[in-house]
Amino acid sequence: MKTLVLAFLVCSTLQAAATNSDIANENNQPQNILELSGNMSVDGAKVADYFVYIFENGVLIDTFFVDSKQEIFFDLDFNRNYAIKFVKAGYKERILLVDTHIADEGFHKSYTFRYDIEFLPHEATSNTFDDFPVAFITFQENVKDFDYDRKYHSNVRINPSAKETAAL
Repeated sequence: MKTLVLAFLVCSTLQAAATNSDIANENNQPQNILELSGNMSVDGAKVADYFVYIFENGVLIDTFFVDSKQEIFFDLDFNRNYAIKFVKAGYKERILLVDTHIADEGFHKSYTFRYDIEFLPHEATSNTFDDFPVAFITFQENVKDFDYDRKYHSNVRINPSAKETAAL
């Protein structure tokens, strides 16, 4: 997998999300990928100086350091399971789970998904939803696009102390 990591300044007036047709290879052919983009923050303010670890099917495939308060981008291939771990000194690790499997071949094209994740101080109460992955992103057949799994999200928030409710 070729991971593309770009960081650039985002101007609030010029911020635009890539559309599915915007993602193409050097031959101008659409790639079958999921492009993730987003920011990490503390108390609502964008932060820098954190690590990102990308695991594919349980194996570490990429690591990078984000040294500015800029949006980051990376591409994920289809038909894989990813865990993306965000690590900042003094804060709890945040994990984003992504399943890029798509059952219907007719929907294989490029997609985008944007996230904003909050770092939480180590002092935050343990054994709460803060200890679970922040989201589980999958292809949602009903909307024909990638989105976070609302059942997983609500289970973690409703019963945060029972880890078995967040079965993956």
